[in-house]
Amino acid sequence: MKTIAIILAGGSGQRFETKTPKQFIKINKKMIIEYTLNTFQNSSCIDEIIVVTPNEFIGKITKLQSTYPKITKIVLGGATRKESCKNAAQRIDDKEAKILIHNGVQPCLAPQVIQSCVKKLDECDCLSVGVPSVYTIMKLNKEHLVEEICTRDLSYIDLGPECFKLSLLRKILHTADNQKGSEYTNFTAFVKANNLSNVSMIESNRENIKLTHPEDLTLIRYYLKHMQSRKK
Repeated sequence: MKTIAIILAGGSGQRFETKTPKQFIKINKKMIIEYTLNTFQNSSCIDEIIVVTPNEFIGKITKLQSTYPKITKIVLGGATRKESCKNAAQRIDDKEAKILIHNGVQPCLAPQVIQSCVKKLDECDCLSVGVPSVYTIMKLNKEHLVEEICTRDLSYIDLGPECFKLSLLRKILHTADNQKGSEYTNFTAFVKANNLSNVSMIESNRENIKLTHPEDLTLIRYYLKHMQSRKK
């Protein structure tokens, strides 16, 4: 049974307000995605890495294979997260594989979280990774009225990676294909909404944030610096 990381590297940088796609922005002469790849490359729990990216970025990722030899496949991304993951899942032969889906612009995932994810997948088919919320979460309806309140002690913020047995991931993608008009950006939420499996949760390191807005870059630069200093 293999453990495979699917790294999604298709960001366009529109919300980041830059012409350079977020995953290729450099910190200390290394691209953001290199920090992400490095974490999975150095994890003894990960057997292979599949990078999913648009056609125009395939050349950039191909150049990284010599540095990150666990990259066994570079897969063409789709128009949506679902399509991108489907393209990757179709390229996996090991039917019993454990799959970790992670964003290429989340470079601060702690190695011990990867270890915990892989170990937990021995006990479950679907796993979410997050941190306890420091805020009360309010769910609104379409009229922006509060529909549901979840107190801090019962709330987690999902950060990723999303983790599945391959058999369940394929079931998710097949079910989603048959649901017209619904495009989930979070597969664990889709699992719960469609009663496909129980969803387990383990705690992430708080540094594991996604680069979305320009101000996030300052935090990520700080986190990377201090995570690296702790290794020395």
